[in-house]
Amino acid sequence: MLGEFALDPTLLGNWRDFRFFMSQFGAEHGRLISRFPKTWKSMVKQAAQEAEELEFLRIVDALERIDQVMLVRDYDYDKSHEWLRNAIDENQRRPFHAIVSCKNDGRTANLIVGSDLDPTNPPELWVVPTSVHILRTSVEMASCLTALLSQCNQVLFIDPYFGPGKRKYCEPLKRFLAAIASRGKRRMPGKIEYHTSNQDKGIARFQQDLEQWIKPCLPPTVTLTVVRWNQAEMHNRYVLTDRGGVMFGHGLDQDDSRPTRYDTVSLLDEKTCSDLLADYSDQSAKLTWLSDTFSVTG
Repeated sequence: MLGEFALDPTLLGNWRDFRFFMSQFGAEHGRLISRFPKTWKSMVKQAAQEAEELEFLRIVDALERIDQVMLVRDYDYDKSHEWLRNAIDENQRRPFHAIVSCKNDGRTANLIVGSDLDPTNPPELWVVPTSVHILRTSVEMASCLTALLSQCNQVLFIDPYFGPGKRKYCEPLKRFLAAIASRGKRRMPGKIEYHTSNQDKGIARFQQDLEQWIKPCLPPTVTLTVVRWNQAEMHNRYVLTDRGGVMFGHGLDQDDSRPTRYDTVSLLDEKTCSDLLADYSDQSAKLTWLSDTFSVTG
């Protein structure tokens, strides 16, 4: 659902091209820009040195607002070589969804020449599905979220029927937490929350199940907070992050009884995701918080 694109900084040397490419990226489009290398933004600024002063300033200003469309990766980079050669070498080690550059090397199958890109007739590599039909297994559910969960600074899992003692919910959550932990030494999210309803009345048992089944899956020192709302006001199931969000048509539980059952998972547009994050906050104007909050730390 989310493709990581290595985008050649030299393609962004003027405001017209910069604005075009930036309009094509973001979680809602299924495309994210690889922060390859770490100095990628500085390389864009360097490419824009020949632009008119106003264009250059607009590019510099916009670069401060695009972190939400960028992915961080661990990489090798040889500063003695040009960006494209490094991107091709990195692509051989760990492939990007595609490389978008100013020229074609004639050998790399997943390379798109930026000047040839026509959104009205895009190459197959450019088209990333924003909705997918998946098996309701923990593996396939987690695969839809790995890119978001490995990058986000906050994440909210939302399902009114979540129960920490229910295997069908625990198995996907374990996979989701593993995707968060995959960032390695990079900073862990400041907020990991699971929002559910008050369907389970036993408060003591709820906390006990969190300690028994969820705590072992949490990275060291990382805390999961569970917030409970009025069940009658909850319905849809989401995973919301500060980098984008998705909606699960059925739920965040795997299908234990019928493993072949499917679900549809869809990316949310930026405004919808932002609005939902506000709905599931302590300032919510749409939901009734029941003062039920539980925490468990790895």
